[in-house]
Amino acid sequence: MSYVTQQSAGKPAGMSAALVINGGIIAGVMLSPMVVRQPPPREPIGAISVKKNDPPPLEEEIKQIVEAPTLKPIFTPPTPIERPPTEGVTTTPTEVLTGPIVLPFDGTGTEIGKVAEKIKKIIPPPAIFKAAIRDPRWSKHFQPEYPTRLLQREIEGSARVKVLIGTNGRVRDARVVSATHPAFGKATVKRALAKWRFRPATRDGKPVEDWQTLTVHFNIT
Repeated sequence: MSYVTQQSAGKPAGMSAALVINGGIIAGVMLSPMVVRQPPPREPIGAISVKKNDPPPLEEEIKQIVEAPTLKPIFTPPTPIERPPTEGVTTTPTEVLTGPIVLPFDGTGTEIGKVAEKIKKIIPPPAIFKAAIRDPRWSKHFQPEYPTRLLQREIEGSARVKVLIGTNGRVRDARVVSATHPAFGKATVKRALAKWRFRPATRDGKPVEDWQTLTVHFNIT
């Protein structure tokens, strides 16, 4: 017998043995009991009743608003009581001054007056100023001479000048502010420097210089 013949004759027997083994394994698996795990029991779900939240009645809401705590009123100071001035004390309206403070009363002999006197010693009163005024003795010399050309043409008008009055009452400087005709302004300045006389201004009784603005009219009578 050749080698080839022996190999071919032995092959069917090996296959049969393999089939028998595999079949036994499959049968064992199929016949073995199956193990299945059961899930744990669940608790039953219960229903919860929810109470309907109805809005409160209108009467109850009004009652809550009425009975609510009120805020404290805002404090307002009481109205001051006007009292008559103390006997012997006179009051006058006060004015805004740029100088030292001046008490609006005298009050001599009273408690208020004593306090006022002490304050006056500390705070001196403001200087009293009196403006210059025209000297009536020279009143007939105030009107300037009428410019001839304007008089012939019957032209009337006015001139406004600013003058510096010295401590002796005479005009130290004169300037034209406005004039309906230059000739009126020139004539007024000339007269002011030559003939105008004033009672000088004073501060605490002492003569001082004073600027004033005056208007002169030229009318044909």
